[in-house]
Amino acid sequence: MTRHAWNWALVLAYMGVLFGFSSVQNPPAVPGEPSDKLIHGLLYAGLGGVSLRAVVDRRWDRVSARRVIDAVLIAVAYGGFDEFHQSFVTGRQSDFADLSADTAGAAAAAVVLWLWGILSRRKSTRRIPNTEYRIPNADHEETPRE
Repeated sequence: MTRHAWNWALVLAYMGVLFGFSSVQNPPAVPGEPSDKLIHGLLYAGLGGVSLRAVVDRRWDRVSARRVIDAVLIAVAYGGFDEFHQSFVTGRQSDFADLSADTAGAAAAAVVLWLWGILSRRKSTRRIPNTEYRIPNADHEETPRE
């Protein structure tokens, strides 16, 4: 399988894990009882990150606003599907606020990775000055300047 296919396989696997979580009829309480919206945001931040990774084919220098939007749209579309799916699971409900938290998490992760790509691109474009001495070509005679 090519690297490109592996990137998208990771996105699909992540979506499968989210589907499994949302299929649980009565999810157990999380220690410390964090907000349901916080959990949604964190889980979909992961989906936003792996989606962006796939969209740019793991080349962070290719991250642009358009690709960030694409990754967020992938995560939001899946979040909408997942909320619809939850409406059929006993003990679960579909909630627009959950989808909003999914969107916020995916967008936050994608923007952070975009900024990281910008910073790493700037770092890689800095050049160390060339300080090596070059010996003139012996086959080429220089004409004296007057």
